[in-house]
Amino acid sequence: MINILGNISLGLAAVLYLFLPFIANPGPGRGESTMGTAFGIAFVLIPLWLFLATGLCVAAFNGGLDWITDSRGLQYLLIVVTCLSLLVVTWMSGAISNEPSDQVPWAAKPFLHWAIYVFPIVVLVVAVLAVNGSSKDGYSPLVLRVPLGVVGAASLLACAGMLGQWFLSSQEMHAKQVEGLISREDALKREDLVLIDALDAVNDLGRLLPLGNRYKDMEVRARAIAKIRSNPKLEEDLASMLSGRWSVEALIYLDAEDAPDNSKLAGPVRDAIVNTATFVRSLMHTETTIRPQDFEWETRLVLSAADKFGGYDVDLVPAVQEFRGAFDEPRRDSPKIEAAATVDRWLAKAVKQK
Repeated sequence: MINILGNISLGLAAVLYLFLPFIANPGPGRGESTMGTAFGIAFVLIPLWLFLATGLCVAAFNGGLDWITDSRGLQYLLIVVTCLSLLVVTWMSGAISNEPSDQVPWAAKPFLHWAIYVFPIVVLVVAVLAVNGSSKDGYSPLVLRVPLGVVGAASLLACAGMLGQWFLSSQEMHAKQVEGLISREDALKREDLVLIDALDAVNDLGRLLPLGNRYKDMEVRARAIAKIRSNPKLEEDLASMLSGRWSVEALIYLDAEDAPDNSKLAGPVRDAIVNTATFVRSLMHTETTIRPQDFEWETRLVLSAADKFGGYDVDLVPAVQEFRGAFDEPRRDSPKIEAAATVDRWLAKAVKQK
């Protein structure tokens, strides 16, 4: 009964093999045509190798492949792995034969054009002999061992080579991406340093302040902070900016650095938090799409300022509550802002400490 299953599988594999000359090794093409051909070849090769693998498994079940190893489980595993590698090699042989040479893996190049025809028929003949005959019937074991061993080893080596090439290519691509990122960061750093040198500490303070934020390059930060501190009326200007149009820039700076006297900026910081709440409220009304992760950056700035300046005479909790209320502005989509939970936890802790 098991031999019947093996022969049926091998018969179906033989039928599918007859279709290969009509779909394999297409002429030059592009786009949808080439992709369609590749899918067509896969549509035939996948069941073809499935049927061949089934035939080989039947042969292994009957002891026809005991020359490979005494372990049945290992025989089945080798059959599956080898047939998968043969599927890959034969698909490439038929689907990418006419691709430019630089787009073909080097390990697949020796098999282009011909392997799709030779490998299946070799395995088919060996499988038929293994299922229906034995050495006692006059078949030398070499008839089975040599062709199957050569074909299987070649496909396994080819797949190993392609995996190795893919790994090396991915490493090289990653290295280039890192190099490009470093190059862009160096270019931005140079631009920032040139900009800092060109800005005036008094007249251009609003543009200088963000360059001193905690996420800038250390050299950029150091130079920006040194220039900002050279402003003879820095505290007064920061107070003015916190209460006006430069409130966000001032909060960015104060998130990373202290003012000459933080106690004198508690009131302006409250104004800056209220200004930020107004800004968020306006976005809730004007933006077409509000995502749950929006306003995390504004929330971090507001809570950082509230923590730093909340220990002085000015009560910042009402301002933070106003900021939290901005997330509840009515909208048609009623987004659930994730940052709201962060503000709620801060408020609960602040109210409890009062």
